[in-house]
Amino acid sequence: MNDFVAPSPYQDLTSIIAAVRAMVGEWGKRGLLSQALMVLLYFRLGKISGQLERMAARFVAGKVWRLKPRMEGVATVRAERV
Repeated sequence: MNDFVAPSPYQDLTSIIAAVRAMVGEWGKRGLLSQALMVLLYFRLGKISGQLERMAARFVAGKVWRLKPRMEGVATVRAERV
């Protein structure tokens, strides 16, 4: 019997992001990117990966997005500048 379980799409995306992070690190080592840009990209990709993992965990737990209920008929009043 085949026990192969296909990876979920979020695992594929996190693998791709991890590979891009590794490439960014290599580009920084080789001097192809400025140090500041490399650090910014590396940490931003790490944040995206973490957000993706949290979102996938919420999806698996059945707690996806909850839309805020719209208040129909309520008028908003803007303060006018004097």
